[in-house]
Amino acid sequence: MKKEQLDIDTRDELDKLDSLQAKERIFQALEAKRQVKEELDANPQYQALKENLKAISEGKRETDKRQNSIIKYLLEKLNNNA
Repeated sequence: MKKEQLDIDTRDELDKLDSLQAKERIFQALEAKRQVKEELDANPQYQALKENLKAISEGKRETDKRQNSIIKYLLEKLNNNA
C-alpha cells in the first residue's frame, strides 16, 4: 500500500512512532495479515470463491490471448499490404 493511500490520521499516528514502536507496529500489521489469511484459508466459502475466480481468470486470459493473436496477425497483414 502506498503511503498516499493511508488516511491523514493514520499517517500522523505512524509519523509519531519511534524506531522501536515502528518495528512493533510492523510486526502487528504482519500478524494481522497472517491471521486473516489463516481464517480465509480455513473458510470453505472463500476457497470456493477463490477457485471460481481462478477459473474465470483463466478463461479471460485465454480469450485475451486469442484476440490479441488475431489483432497482431491482422495488423501485420495490413502493414504488409500498405
